[in-house]
Amino acid sequence: MPNEEVEEFGAYLRRMRQAAHMSLPDLARHSGVSAAHLSRVESGWRSAPAARTVQRLAIALGIPVAEMLRKAGHLPAGIPVSESDALTDVLLRSSGGLTREQTLEIIEYMEMRKRQWARERKEAERTEGRGGTPNPPR
Repeated sequence: MPNEEVEEFGAYLRRMRQAAHMSLPDLARHSGVSAAHLSRVESGWRSAPAARTVQRLAIALGIPVAEMLRKAGHLPAGIPVSESDALTDVLLRSSGGLTREQTLEIIEYMEMRKRQWARERKEAERTEGRGGTPNPPR
């Protein structure tokens, strides 16, 4: 017998899917989650999916990731979403029309740029600590 908490997430997922005018096969295709699994979740026979799966569903449905994570019980209601989470969410939702691989490539690029900016910031801090003269190239 399905439990009440699971039924709530399943009903929410069904409402969001229908609001996006998607069938179960459509959502399965866009999210990479099987239609059979989605059907079991929506009917309340399966618990809310893992956080990564919920994130893929949110992106496919154009729903804020944090909102869907909260509904699935992965993010407590009292925890605010940071600006960087909000930015990531906006970027992911605006990626409509991109394939899953293209979306992942954009995320990888963002992570690479974050690492570059961290190295640049570290170098600038090191340079400022020596009176503003960077190391000469060798």
